Amino acid sequence: MRPTAATAMNTSLAGAAYAWKITEAATFRERLLFFPNFETSEDWRVRSETSFEAAFAASWALRLGYLYTRDNLPAPGFDKTDSTTSVSLVWKR
Repeated sequence: MRPTAATAMNTSLAGAAYAWKITEAATFRERLLFFPNFETSEDWRVRSETSFEAAFAASWALRLGYLYTRDNLPAPGFDKTDSTTSVSLVWKR
């Protein structure tokens, strides 16, 4: 779908990422993204991804994650906030 005047918006992206290697086998990560809308200042979005990963073998790790999103002006029928938790089995080469 090509953007039109009704669907396009003037936006940007700002973000930060942090990783802390707690031990040789454990890592904490945080990534924060901010999407402002320059045409409508109340219409912004935030996404925060937090995870903890622990290796239990040379090529395998368990990752626990939490994703939080906020859309300050969501489409009708949608909530402003959403969150997801996850547990993943990670294979590293």
